[in-house]
Amino acid sequence: GHAPGESSAVVVCGSEGEIANVPRSFNHMLELVSPDGDLSVVLAQSRDSVWADITMFSEDQLRQRIAWTFALTFAITPSAVSDFWRETEQYMHYYDIFVRHAFGNYRDMLLDVSYSHVMGEMLGHLGSRSATHAYRINRSISFADENFAREILQLFSVGLVMLNRDGTEMVDATGKVIPTYSNVEITSYARTWTGLSRQALRGNIEESSDRNKIDPMIVIADYRDNLPKTDLYGGYIGDKYPLCVDIVQAGFLAKGSQYRMLGSDFTSQTYFAEWGSSTPPEAADFFELASGSNLYQALCKPSGGVCAFNETTVTLASDLTCFDKECDVDTLRVIKVDDIYFEYIRPPCVYLSFFDNPHTVRNRGRAWYGSFCMDPLLPEATEVCCDPSNLNNGIMTDTCNYVAERSTLATTQTSCAAKGQVLCDFRSIIDSGTSCDKWLWGYHWMSSGCSIQVKIRDEDGFIALVHAPVDGIPERNLEIDASHYFNANWSRNRYPTSSSDEGCGSCETIDNGCLCDTTLSTRTVYRRAPTSAESVISRLEIAVSEDLFDPSGYTSTQIDTNLKAYFKGTSCCDEESVFEATDSRTQRTWLLKNIESLVYIEDDGNDIATVGGFSPYAFRNPPNFHSISRVDWNNAATKYETEAVLDSIFYHPNVAPFVSLRLSQRLGMSNPSPEFIERATTAFETGLFTSGGQNFGAGKYGDLAATVAAIVLDPESTTDYLDTDPTYGSVREPLLKFMNVMRSLEVKPYEKYPYIEFNDIDEVIGEGPHAFPSIFSFFLSDYSLAGDIANAGLKSPEAQLLTTGNIVALMNGIYSLISYGFNNCNGGLSQRVPGWCGRATDGFFDEASARVTYTAPADLDEAISEASMILTGGRLTDVNKQMIKGIVEEVAATDRDKAIRVLHLLTASTPEFHATSIPSTTGVARPVTPAPVPATKPYKAIVNLMLVGGVDSFNMIVPIGGCRNDIFSQYTAIRGPVALGAGALSNRITTAGQVCSSMGVHPQFPFLKTMYEINKEAVLIGNVGVMSKEVDKTNFWTETVTQLFAHNAMQEEIRNLDPFGAVPETSPLGRFSDALINDYSVRAVTVDTTTDGLIGRVDVSPPVYSISRRGVTAFNIDPAVDDMTTHIQKLNGETNSGTGYFGEAWSQKFNEAIDQTDLLQEVLSLETVDTAFPSTTIGERLKTVAQLIKTRSRMEVERDVFYVEMIGFDTHALVETGLRELFVELNAALQSFVDELKIQEVWDFVTLVETSDFARTLSPNGGAGTDHAWGGHIFVAGGAVNGGRMLGEYPDDFSEDGPYNMGRGRIIPTLSYDAVFNALAQWFGIP
Repeated sequence: GHAPGESSAVVVCGSEGEIANVPRSFNHMLELVSPDGDLSVVLAQSRDSVWADITMFSEDQLRQRIAWTFALTFAITPSAVSDFWRETEQYMHYYDIFVRHAFGNYRDMLLDVSYSHVMGEMLGHLGSRSATHAYRINRSISFADENFAREILQLFSVGLVMLNRDGTEMVDATGKVIPTYSNVEITSYARTWTGLSRQALRGNIEESSDRNKIDPMIVIADYRDNLPKTDLYGGYIGDKYPLCVDIVQAGFLAKGSQYRMLGSDFTSQTYFAEWGSSTPPEAADFFELASGSNLYQALCKPSGGVCAFNETTVTLASDLTCFDKECDVDTLRVIKVDDIYFEYIRPPCVYLSFFDNPHTVRNRGRAWYGSFCMDPLLPEATEVCCDPSNLNNGIMTDTCNYVAERSTLATTQTSCAAKGQVLCDFRSIIDSGTSCDKWLWGYHWMSSGCSIQVKIRDEDGFIALVHAPVDGIPERNLEIDASHYFNANWSRNRYPTSSSDEGCGSCETIDNGCLCDTTLSTRTVYRRAPTSAESVISRLEIAVSEDLFDPSGYTSTQIDTNLKAYFKGTSCCDEESVFEATDSRTQRTWLLKNIESLVYIEDDGNDIATVGGFSPYAFRNPPNFHSISRVDWNNAATKYETEAVLDSIFYHPNVAPFVSLRLSQRLGMSNPSPEFIERATTAFETGLFTSGGQNFGAGKYGDLAATVAAIVLDPESTTDYLDTDPTYGSVREPLLKFMNVMRSLEVKPYEKYPYIEFNDIDEVIGEGPHAFPSIFSFFLSDYSLAGDIANAGLKSPEAQLLTTGNIVALMNGIYSLISYGFNNCNGGLSQRVPGWCGRATDGFFDEASARVTYTAPADLDEAISEASMILTGGRLTDVNKQMIKGIVEEVAATDRDKAIRVLHLLTASTPEFHATSIPSTTGVARPVTPAPVPATKPYKAIVNLMLVGGVDSFNMIVPIGGCRNDIFSQYTAIRGPVALGAGALSNRITTAGQVCSSMGVHPQFPFLKTMYEINKEAVLIGNVGVMSKEVDKTNFWTETVTQLFAHNAMQEEIRNLDPFGAVPETSPLGRFSDALINDYSVRAVTVDTTTDGLIGRVDVSPPVYSISRRGVTAFNIDPAVDDMTTHIQKLNGETNSGTGYFGEAWSQKFNEAIDQTDLLQEVLSLETVDTAFPSTTIGERLKTVAQLIKTRSRMEVERDVFYVEMIGFDTHALVETGLRELFVELNAALQSFVDELKIQEVWDFVTLVETSDFARTLSPNGGAGTDHAWGGHIFVAGGAVNGGRMLGEYPDDFSEDGPYNMGRGRIIPTLSYDAVFNALAQWFGIP
């Protein structure tokens, strides 16, 4: 604030909803203390308690449900975020984004998520540095981290394939789906997410590591890639923005100019501080306004004779006239008003990469080095003049209006002439002795010209800018050796290549392309009036600022509803015409100039045929929010670019159907009809929905209130008879089912324990608040459960959580809650451990932290109907009602309170509770799983170890000795800072027949060397990947069926190995089971994951066991009534034809879980391992596999297939730090596993095959990480493996020209995973 008479002010901004701190809580946000002083919730779990409290007791239940839906979409993995165990506020502040915008606009949600430090840490764009920054600093070659760029497109907005408005997939003429984007777009968008950083630490926020993890990230222009970037439409980020040259010429006093208060500190938040630390304050970079200035009055807001300063941001509502020295300057930066400082924020605008009459500017501090080509019309360099008799020594101006004053070339020339001096190509600068020369690192106008050339890459026509000053050396990123290529929008897709018949023509031939001079041409697009807004929007890309446009100087005509033409003269159209065009779908309106700027390749006319005097090779002049040269980078321009990036995504035609489909799925319809999605899409695009005479939405594209209303009030959502459609509805989420029971039965905490305290509920039932396992949340939106659902072509996302462990844990938790209150007795989900669990009895709640307070109707029939309503939404079938009634009546004869509990227990066990479709039940239990047939054949097992996330296998296996093509040098060059040096690769192995005769195994994975080199029980397989056919660099994108580089798509392909759908929804190990089931006793087991990795044909394969690494928990250890399990199995018994698919899926999985739990608990209790396993997650999972292998005789197993995952390999940042930690864990776990199997004398009969999503880019990104690639290396180990060999083909060329490298070190595989599994099949006994 600033009070009259004060000489200082501070601008303080808090976060949304911020309240004052409680001093005694120190730096922690929450300290949940019960009335008796007991610290009841540790900080890491308090956020779960807050979520539960709001979910149970908040009145805005729909808002909270929508917030949870979006939290599932924008998932955060706690382990990926710093201070996970110590802090609460950052997670709840992130979750509040979804609460706040649940009925707001999706664009605002995308913005807040993108700038959230939590998401920045999760997906790596926090702290990401651009390739241009790295090259400018030390000429190192790196690339932007692609993680956030990929996921914001795939998971948050547009998805992998183009969609029709009704959510169905678009296909081309051959029937193939049309990808939404390629790696070209990912690489471009990744460059737009560089330069984000945390704000400075401040008070009143929780922190435990001196970092601000609450306020939105800020953008740092110096770290942002400053070159043009392409969008998803074949255009550029910055299309349809005004040109900066137009904004600058209008001046800082024009309507729309913005000024932001800095307070009493003149340090700019937008512009670089370009003066030395010794510079006194009076020499600072600010311009002091005179009190008679109109701008002074606009910023001061005088009241009672003093400045009120009652607006922190002031936007000029009209043009102002200049006053005094304001009339002498071309632009401003920091302004002093009284004792308060403001900074001028230029309105959003773009520079064109090529411009007329480019002129040289040079950096003062580096003399010859660091020159640029600059547009002379822009005020982006400062004045240095020379005496005509000495053109080598520039004289710093002594008449500046403020330090670091920038001016146009014309202003500088005029100023020099007024002093009898001239502009010159100085070699050194003489200080003027005034404050004007304190600008230590400024850029200055030179007298010489400058030319802008392009390097054109043969393979794709991408261009790199080259600035060629007449006098001086260009800045590194613009020198001829730099390789910052980006996509060019070539006319007719034609460009010169060194490999063509004409060659480069008059251009210079360089490695892999041409270096060409350029000519700029601006031409009129429409010579006669266009016929539609669509045509104008598709062709015109240069906008006019709405604030600067004065229609009074034009004649106008309305061409159609969405198009208006402004022209001078009697008819339209010429180069001065302007079109006002509105996009009917997105409701956006632009004022567009009737011109286009084209860049032609200069030609002498002898080598390439010209067209109309011009070279036939031309591309559109790329716009850019940043000046190509570095002289005027500022954080405001970087922020504008980020906003434009979000707009380019948000307004994509896929977004409305994509968001509508995801919302519909999360709100209970896994397979909404196309008509339903089209209606929701319309609501999203128009921002309006009307139902029952009530309007929803603000009428703006992206409105979520309208979209949600369209979904929940649509006839498909509200019509009861659709419940009987077998394809309707969904499996319900386990967490929401548990909260449904708590809310419906009115569970209330005791005063002594006022908070709901979960006990790692995510690990127990598979889902929990603030505990997402990956960016893909708990389940995939396109997941389809094998069986009837998959066969019908339906999706069932939530069914991905129907594993044995999750099902049993959820049901035990519900039973415990109803029977004993909320605690952890007999599988209860509370973290509280009362001492009375051993003597717990049904209906005794006194020591529970919360209990049921619901009162059922006195009439039993009414009680059953009400239980159906509150727990199943009235879906309970007559068959199940009658079954439940018979059981409850029998209990009510002696204990009515218990009868009500039994009623709720049984109702919560029905498929009607667990799915939103109505089953056609028979009341007959399903057949019991038959006892295993005695084993008579030798035992074998295959273990598939999936390294989830994409292991960087080029640092797992490194070429090092006896190499052809000097491949180790190529490795170190392309890997840069993430390369492993020769000294670190002491784990050397022999690799005869490969590009190197010896290779190095990662130093933290010595056991792989032991298995391979010493014990000869492991092989390495080089350059493996999912392939549908052999491809090369020219055809991989069109000939590969698999959707490359996306985690979920690649993981699914590796699990299935069936790219052409020959045996849909099956896995290779599942098909192994199918092939052997008639001749062997086969068992299939997954640990801590879904059954997908082992699924075979539903009518053939054995049931897949899915268990927890923590062991098998008994089901319903203390049943409320005799034969309760039998009753439950009848409630989930056989169904009639046409039953609801989702209820049937639950019942089938529930029965399997009960059978598997009974069997596995018994046999596992009789077998223990003899080896100490590490207590890591992968250690416990492999221990479970080893223990199960030990049960082979007891379960009469002859063939075992296991699927195990280890997560964490998505190393987009600090890849080597991550790999060291991961390989330490894997090394210890794998060694214990092998040791145990050798003790069991079964290692010779077990083969372990490692797989992973994909390998990673050889080239690192700016965060010292690596991004998604393709081909990589795996290992196969086992006692029967003929080890000590490397199979496949390790790449022998990592260069960009090499046959394998398709860009950024993404290597095309030369061996398919099919070949690996084919060999396994033969060993396993499959003919």
